[in-house]
Order: sequence, then structure tokens, then C-alpha cells
Amino acid sequence: MLIQTNFKGPKGPLVHRCQHCKATAEHLPRCSACKAVRYCNDEHQRAHRGKHKSACNQIKKARAKLSAEEERFRNDKPTFDVVNNYSAHSVSDFWGMLSTRYYMRARYDLVVGYLLPVATLDSSSEALEHMVDMIKQSREESLDIPGMIPATMLRLGLDQECHDFIKSCCKGSSDPHAPSASVTHSDVFEPPEDHLKLAVDVINVIKARKALAGTPLPSEIRGKIEMEVVRSPLSAHLYRESSEYLSRRATTCVEQIRHLGIHVMELNKHFNHLLFTPDLALSTPPSSSYSLGSWGEAAATLQNSYAAWWEAEGVLELLADARVYALRDTEPQLEEMRESERISRARGIHDGPISTDDEMLAHMSVIRVWTYMDWAVEDSWYLGPVSERPSGRQPRFQLQDSEPEPLKPVQGEEGCYPRFNMAEIQAVLGDERLSDEDRRRIYGAMMNSHPPGTN
Repeated sequence: MLIQTNFKGPKGPLVHRCQHCKATAEHLPRCSACKAVRYCNDEHQRAHRGKHKSACNQIKKARAKLSAEEERFRNDKPTFDVVNNYSAHSVSDFWGMLSTRYYMRARYDLVVGYLLPVATLDSSSEALEHMVDMIKQSREESLDIPGMIPATMLRLGLDQECHDFIKSCCKGSSDPHAPSASVTHSDVFEPPEDHLKLAVDVINVIKARKALAGTPLPSEIRGKIEMEVVRSPLSAHLYRESSEYLSRRATTCVEQIRHLGIHVMELNKHFNHLLFTPDLALSTPPSSSYSLGSWGEAAATLQNSYAAWWEAEGVLELLADARVYALRDTEPQLEEMRESERISRARGIHDGPISTDDEMLAHMSVIRVWTYMDWAVEDSWYLGPVSERPSGRQPRFQLQDSEPEPLKPVQGEEGCYPRFNMAEIQAVLGDERLSDEDRRRIYGAMMNSHPPGTN
């Protein structure tokens, strides 16, 4: 099995690229053996042979194993389950049948062990074809193929297909043997489906429009410039929209991204932290054995998706800006948080390990990052003096002048208290623009969250 190490490649969707000199071109000769990588010419292929030989041979062997397994089950004496389950156009149960399980495992190993780690346009395209077909062959398989498909689609520039796939999964039947609901050409801007990649495109168009305001350029030239600053094919229409529409869309994006970010905190307390400090998770050997909500699940999710995060230009930068603003507002409150923590420990409410100042600030800035997305967005298109940026306004959170109330143990974890004291919780919930539902969900997520270095 190959281990993917290049999670931080060039920005933008995957394109054909010479593996030796990294030059790009639409038509490059492909390695005739593995058909997964390309080169400018034979000279570059020979120069890169030492680095590519092992992967090339492993991909060939994985393909040969898959072909052998497929031939074996096709030529076996037909059984009732195979005859009634095998169809290219319906949902099957290949993972559940012993006669086809070895075939599914060989196919999975080719995709996850070899094609996806190579991370080229050819290997990712082939991997996506396999994964989509594997879902038809077995929706009950437990190897999280559906979780790998969206990020692969985004890396290939298939944003509409990614959105449709996610919508289809959300609207699918609860019966694992029933076909998924087919959704095509759905509106990617309808709630709650806006995502950061589209938000960055909206920001870039607004920024370009502001920069070009008052210039003598013809409207056609301005439109072409605005078309060049977007990255998603779904944003090609934005240059035709009014400034009022773009402003409303940006506001809606922020609210929906905040909603989704809070939901991620609920599902897994580790993922946000790993997204900002990914190196340990990305260097951990891949594993499909983990429990829901665990560090292992967050690490596996990040390994499957981080390249897509990295390649979406401006997305991680926007989150980093939001975290800077959260950190800035948290620093003045650190002394009060420490005092509140001391009182909590004296009362036996807070018994977890003591965090350093840097750990507490880093942890709180990650928890708060979603409530600072609007400042990050507004700052990103602001072209005036730095001192007048929207983020320079009054700090968003104010601690209440009250002693911490006793907290109940986390439900389902007898004797386990949250790692946050009341001052920290009050700080996070202090944003008046948060809905009551978002306040409840953030509170619940924090009650089950732990600072870095704790379980």
C-alpha cells in the first residue's frame, strides 16, 4: 500500500502535470505501465523512474489482482445470491456476499491503497469511477467509500456533481438495499448547502468589483476580470449578478458556514483542531478502524479531504483569518478565565489537566472560529485603511460578572465534567447574532470537548 504524503500540492483542481518537472499541459504522454502519471517526454520519464518504479509496479499488481478476482467470481458456478444481486444498474450486496467479498476488497485496495495516494488527475479520475460503481455494488460496505467521494470530486473540479452526490446521500432511503435518491443539477446556493469554496468566489468577485470601481474599463472587460477570479465552475455566473445580490449571498454563506461548522463540532470534537494543525493526523498511517467522534475518525476524515481543503485557494486562509480575530478577542479574557478555572477546581467542578496559556488560547480560538467568519469575510474585501477594518470594532465577547455555576456531568459519561469553565462558555455564547439553536449546539459541543493533549 502506498502512503499519500503530498497533501499540499499546487492550488486549484487537478490537471495533467509532468511528475518530473511539474510542467502542465493538456496533452502529456502517460506512463504506459500504470497509466496513472504523465511526463513531458521520455527523458523526463527516465529521470523520474527511480522515484516512480515502486508505485508503478504496485499499481500494476493491484490491477492484476482485481482482474483475477473479478474473473474468479464471474467464472464460479452461479449461486442464487450472485444471480439475484449482480447488476450494473441496481443496488447490490457485494460486500455482504462471501463469493464477491474478495473482489470488493481487491477493488478497495486498488482505489485507497494505490490510486488515491498517487493523487494525479488520471489516478483520481480512475479512483472516482471505481468508487461510484462500488456504491452500486454494495451500499452496506463499511469502508467509508461515500466519505471519500466528495473530496475527490472537488479535486477534479466536479463541484456540481459533488453537491448532487451529497444531496443524494442525504435524501437516500434508510433501507441500505434501496437505490439512493438521484439528485442532479441541484441549486448549490440553496440553504444549507453553501460552502467555503463558493464563499471565497463571492468574496473575490466583490473585491474585484470594488477595485475596478471608477476605472474607465468597458463593462465587458470588467466582466472578464471578474470571471477570472473565481475558482469553482459553479461561480461562473457571479459576474452577471448585482452587487446587492453578491452582498446578500456573502451574508447567507457566512450564516450557513457557521451553522455547518457548529454541526461539525457536535459530530467530532477533534476535527476543527486537526484542520488547523494537520501534520500529525496526515502522517498517521491510514486506518478504517475507529469509533464515531474519536480522534481516529477525525484523522481519517482529514486524510480523505485535506488535499481538497488545501487546493481550494483562499479557503484555509479565510479560516486562519477568522481564528486570528478569535485569538485577539480571547487574550484579554485569559486572566479572568484562569480565575474562573481556579474557583471551579476549588469546588471540584473542573478536574481536568491544567492547560498552559498558549494551549488555552489556541483551543478557544478554534472553538470560536465559526463566530468570527463574518469579520474574516468583510475584512477580505475591505479596501480602506487597516485601522478601519470591520474586525477593528469592539470585541465581540464580554465575560459576565458572575461566579461559575455548578455543572452536571456530561450525559452518558458518569463522573466526567466538561473541560471548560463557565467563563469560557459564557465567552463563546456571548455573540448576540447566534440563534438560540446555535447557542444550544455550541454549548453541547463544548460540554463534550477537551483541550489538546487530553482524551
